[in-house]
Amino acid sequence: MRGGRGSRERGWCRLLLSVAVGLLLAACSRSSPSALDPQGPGAARVAGLWWLLFWISAAVFTAVTLLVLVALGRR
Repeated sequence: MRGGRGSRERGWCRLLLSVAVGLLLAACSRSSPSALDPQGPGAARVAGLWWLLFWISAAVFTAVTLLVLVALGRR
């Protein structure tokens, strides 16, 4: 039987290594655009909305997590 568990593991290792190298190379650019660094008035409004939605969702996530923990504690 050609291939096998060892070749699958090597395939996954190669895939993960390729993804890691790609991410590292993509992060090398200093002039890459960022949604968190607005350059105009329209972009600043979008960034403000993004942060508002982020904090609202973080608060909802925290509240739901606490409620689940309380429910599990009462069980």
